[in-house]
Order: sequence, then structure tokens, then C-alpha cells
Amino acid sequence: MVVHFPEVPETLYGLNKRLRFVTETLEALNNPSVLDIGCGTGEFLTLPLARQGWRITGLDIHSASIERAGTLALGLARANFVCGTLDDVTDKIRRNHPLGSHRTCHRPAHAVGRNPPQN
Repeated sequence: MVVHFPEVPETLYGLNKRLRFVTETLEALNNPSVLDIGCGTGEFLTLPLARQGWRITGLDIHSASIERAGTLALGLARANFVCGTLDDVTDKIRRNHPLGSHRTCHRPAHAVGRNPPQN
């Protein structure tokens, strides 16, 4: 099945082609939950996939982007956004906690690839 994403323009970076590839890959799996690492505002992957019915969490360390993503995701129950790092998300999964609301910014984020500041 070919899926089209009219709300995402085709660009030099091939955004629509990338969405089609991701969708075809997800369809081959058994109803996966998706984690979009470095989602920004969610406009190019997280939100279009949620509109197609996929359960997806966007993760980014930039709180303003997550705030904007949360605003854009209002009414999309399958889209969730977390401000933080991959460590923050895996810590929550290990503790069996839900990832939280789409406007939650957990602890202050640290640069990816660096150790968080010691308290």
C-alpha cells in the first residue's frame, strides 16, 4: 500500500520519501510503538505518523521544540513528546512508568554524548 503525506512537502531532503519508507517498514512489524529520537517539533515524522494511526513518542533535548510539538499534537492521542535524552526515556521504561504527557519536560537535558552534570 502506498501512503501519501500531503501535509509534508517533498524537499531536497526527501521527507515524503522517508515517510513512505518508514511507514512501509512499520507495516511489516507487529503493531510497534515508535520512538523518534531528535524529533524537533515533530512536524516531519512524529506527527504525520501519528495521524496515520501509529503510536509514536518524539524525543528531543530542546524544550522549545517539545513545547511547540505538544501544541501541534493537541488532539492526537497517539503522539507523545518527551524533552530529555535517550537515557531519560530508557530510565522511565526500566521503572515501568508511562512516558508522561506531551508537554512534560523531565529533568534538565544535557548534551547528547556527554555525561550529565553530577549533583
